[in-house]
Amino acid sequence: MRNRPYYFNNRYIKQLDEHTHFKRNIANTVGSRFFTVKFIKLDGVERVMTCRLGVTKHFKGGNSFTSPEYLTVWEPATKGYRNVNLDTMQWIKCRGVKMDVAI
Repeated sequence: MRNRPYYFNNRYIKQLDEHTHFKRNIANTVGSRFFTVKFIKLDGVERVMTCRLGVTKHFKGGNSFTSPEYLTVWEPATKGYRNVNLDTMQWIKCRGVKMDVAI
């Protein structure tokens, strides 16, 4: 396990709680349905992606080491798992309802 002393920073713990709470809200709202999300990638390009939560069929085993500020989703267009940055997420559209996101 890597040594990460910043985990003990109170600001980081508060941010971690906000991300966890936000992920739970998304999961409760979307469920296992397909949804569309718009976010900004690390290289600054805006991306709109149709994806789904809760897909476990294509796991290859092992543990996930994704940072808490990312939401792991399944994208059927590429048939692969993708990470969505919660800090750069702009909106989510599910069941015909578009929700602007501000974390």
